[in-house]
Amino acid sequence: MSPSESKNVPSVWVTWLAKLMADELQCHWSVWFRSHYSYEKLPSNFDSAQWKARHRQLLNQRVTCLEAEGAALFVEGENWFEVLGRQHTIKVSGKPDLVAIRENDAWVEDCKTGKPKGRANAHVSSFFSNWIRLRQHLHQIVVIPTCLEALSTGAALR
Repeated sequence: MSPSESKNVPSVWVTWLAKLMADELQCHWSVWFRSHYSYEKLPSNFDSAQWKARHRQLLNQRVTCLEAEGAALFVEGENWFEVLGRQHTIKVSGKPDLVAIRENDAWVEDCKTGKPKGRANAHVSSFFSNWIRLRQHLHQIVVIPTCLEALSTGAALR
């Protein structure tokens, strides 16, 4: 692959939109570039193995809790969605960590292991607004950015 290649159809991840919605990006052009081009990422010192382990721990804790409450669960890849824009050719994609359904209510959760950020709510709200289109028969949708700190301190999650 060359340093960057044009995509056939522009596409964005909900995580990119969340940063824009939370006003946490200085450069809006970066989202435009990523949506229009595939590119090679620069090397990073980010410890993805540690992040994945902490994320998996948090997700497993939430799954155990919600299963005990009798909820039907859909985890990570089961929740993947892609919405094609009506007026402009662009795909918006996302994958909420957890969708729990009990009777006519649903919880859409995204597990966050780092410090709480404003974009967490925007991120999960984006999941919610797209996922709700697929599940309009539900009575109530509760949107929750689940934080590892809340679990470790015993803080209420709902």
